Amino acid sequence: MQNGGDSGTMQWSYHAPGWRPAVTVCLGILCDEASKVVVAADRMVTGGDVEFEQDVVKIHGCAHSCVVLSAGSALRQVDLIRGARAKVGQQREPSVADVVEALKERFVETRRERAEDRYLKPLGMSLAEFIAHQGRLPESQVLRLTRNIETEELDLELIIAGVDNTGGHLYYLRDPGVADCFDAIGFCAIGSGERHAELSFIRSGYSWKVALKRAVFLAYQAKRDSELAPGVGSRFTDVAVIDENGFHLVHDDVLDILGGAYQELMGFHGSSHDAVQSRIDGLELRYQ
Repeated sequence: MQNGGDSGTMQWSYHAPGWRPAVTVCLGILCDEASKVVVAADRMVTGGDVEFEQDVVKIHGCAHSCVVLSAGSALRQVDLIRGARAKVGQQREPSVADVVEALKERFVETRRERAEDRYLKPLGMSLAEFIAHQGRLPESQVLRLTRNIETEELDLELIIAGVDNTGGHLYYLRDPGVADCFDAIGFCAIGSGERHAELSFIRSGYSWKVALKRAVFLAYQAKRDSELAPGVGSRFTDVAVIDENGFHLVHDDVLDILGGAYQELMGFHGSSHDAVQSRIDGLELRYQ
C-alpha cells in the first residue's frame, strides 16, 4: 500500500520495486469515534492469469465481528482464511489481533509450503532435510535454493477489519507475512484502485470521528472513484458495516440510493468545474 504527494498528503510505501497491484479494490475505514468499521469492495477475481468479475461477494467473515478482504490470487486466500477461521473458532471471544495473528501464521506456513514444493521436493528434499544437510551440498546450490526460498511470495494482500471490546481496528497483511495496524490513519485500501480510494478519503476530509452514515457513503464513493484505475470492477459494489453485533452487508436498496447520491455529486463537481473553467478562460494574464 502506498500513497504520495505534497500539500499535506500522507506518504508511505510498503511495496518492493517492480511490484504491481492486483486488479481489484478493497478498502476499509473506521468511523463513529473508531467504534465501527465500514468496508467496501468490487467483485473482481484473479486466478492464475485469469481475471474476471463474478456474482460473489468478496467480504469474508473470519470471526463474529471481523472480516477479511483480499487482493491477489483467489486460489491462495481461500486456504488462508479457512485455516485462520478454524484456529480462531477454537477461541471463545477472539480479538481482531487474534484473527490477524492466525492469518499471519497461516500466511507464513503457506509461503514456506509453496517454496518447499517448488524448489526442494523436486530434488527429493524437505525443508527440514535441506537445513540439516545443506553442508553436504555444493555451495552454489545452497545459495541458489536459499535465495529462492527466502524470496518466494504469495502475491497476496489482505485487509483485516473488525470490532472487539477495544473498538474498531484495521490491519494490512502482505508478503512475507507482515501485518501493520492502520488504526492511527483510519483507512486502508489495496489493489490497483488503492491510490484512487485513498485520495478520495483525503480529499473528503475523512477522520475516524465521522458518523456511520457518512462513512458508508465515503466508502461507497471511494470505491466508485477507484473505478478509474485499470482492473477495478465496475459491475458490482459491496459495502458492509462491522460493529459489536457482527458484520452486515448494506442492502441493495441502500446501494441504489448511494449510487444516486454519487451521480448527483459527480454532476455537481462537473458543473462547478465548468463554472471555474469559465472564470479561468476569461482571466487576463499579467506578468511581473
